[in-house]
Amino acid sequence: MDNEHLKKEIKNICETQRFAVLATIDHDQPLTSLVAFVTTEDLTRIFFATDQNTKKYANIQANEHVSLLIDNRENYPSDINDAVTVTAIGRATAFPKKDNKPFLLFLAKHPNLQDFIADPNTVLLQVHIEEYHYVRQFQHKTVLIMPSSRHVQRRQTNDH
Repeated sequence: MDNEHLKKEIKNICETQRFAVLATIDHDQPLTSLVAFVTTEDLTRIFFATDQNTKKYANIQANEHVSLLIDNRENYPSDINDAVTVTAIGRATAFPKKDNKPFLLFLAKHPNLQDFIADPNTVLLQVHIEEYHYVRQFQHKTVLIMPSSRHVQRRQTNDH
């Protein structure tokens, strides 16, 4: 799969799915949480919102390294062959409320969360994506590395 096709596949999953499983580090142990998310057009950032009094927020404050699992499974036996997963790996930081564009992007996908976003305890987090792991047919994995330059690297493996 070439880079452009891989980006289109990743973008399709990110656009059609509303929720991701966020993994943070909690005292050297993984902790997962379900979050509503949205990606930027160029796939370089993912945004999600959380109450700043949550464990996931405290974990990110202590260790910004996170991953998000996004998939299209339907909980059928055929998912073993049909489901696609995307794992986004990056660093999460709080996004300043003074820049309204990411909030509007988030609310365009999740209009039902408008009251949650407006709450003063809610913080929007941005994950600067370092790489995506795209897995299809349960074992065919391709990694898309998101560089700071314009060149995109890709590597393919059969393990996950």
